[in-house]
Amino acid sequence: MPLSPSDALSRCRDAGLRRTKALEELLTAFLDAGRPVTLAELTEYPGLSTLCDKATLYRLLHRLT
Repeated sequence: MPLSPSDALSRCRDAGLRRTKALEELLTAFLDAGRPVTLAELTEYPGLSTLCDKATLYRLLHRLT
């Protein structure tokens, strides 16, 4: 069964991450893609491109590791 955005966000909260719009959009981008994506592809994702810059996106990715 695929992971829903709310389940992914719940797991992040359980891991101690703050719920931010950028995190929500990043998780949605991952789930929408359904495949590995590059940082360049993520920065072009509609919800993320206007919300945060590459440095913020990189920090979010680092927190998820």
